[in-house]
Amino acid sequence: MSFPDGEIKRLQLCQEPLMTRLQQIRQPKKQPGKKNERNCTPRLGALSTQLAWIKKNVVTCLSRDERVRLIDWSKADLSLSVQAQLLGLNRSSLYYQPVPPSAEEIALKHRIDQISTDHPCYGSRRITEQLKREGMQVNRKAVIRHMHEMGLVAVYPGPNLSKRAHQAAISPYLLTNITASYPNHIWGLDICQPTAHRLVG
Repeated sequence: MSFPDGEIKRLQLCQEPLMTRLQQIRQPKKQPGKKNERNCTPRLGALSTQLAWIKKNVVTCLSRDERVRLIDWSKADLSLSVQAQLLGLNRSSLYYQPVPPSAEEIALKHRIDQISTDHPCYGSRRITEQLKREGMQVNRKAVIRHMHEMGLVAVYPGPNLSKRAHQAAISPYLLTNITASYPNHIWGLDICQPTAHRLVG
C-alpha cells in the first residue's frame, strides 16, 4: 500500500510522540525507597494519562490503514501484541491477506447479474431457484451476499406510491403549446439500467 508524501510525514509525526511515551513507560523500574516511591507515583500517573490520551487520539484521528502503517514489524521496542493494543487494532488481523475471488464466484456473479438484468423483478429467492434449475448448487444467502456486493435490488412496488413527494421538484411539461405536425417533430427517450459487469470482475 502506498501513501502520498504528505500522509507519510503526518504518520511519522504521530508515531514519534507515541513511541517516546511508550519507551518512557517501559523503562526498567528501579528499587526506590519510600521517598522515591512518593516522587514516582505522580509521574507514572501522568504518563498513564498521557498514554491514554495518545491512544484515544490516534484511534479517532487515523484510519485503520494509517494505524497499520505505524506498526513496527522489527519488534525492536515493543511486541506486535502491545503495538496492536495501543493502536486499537486486532493483532490477528495484522496477518490477514485478502483472498481474490475464485473463477467460480466470478462466473456465479456474472450469471446473477444476467438474470437480474433480464428479469428486474426477480429477488434473491427467484434468482436462487433459477440458478438451481440451471444445475448450480448455490445457497440463497450466497445469492443475497453477491447481490449486495453488486448493488442489485429487485424492482417492486413500494408503499405509498399514490402519494406525491411534495419536496421533489416537478419538471415542467414542455409540449404544452406544441403540436406534432410532421414526422420526427417530437422525440422521446427511455433510459435503461446498465449491467453491473464492472462490479463482478
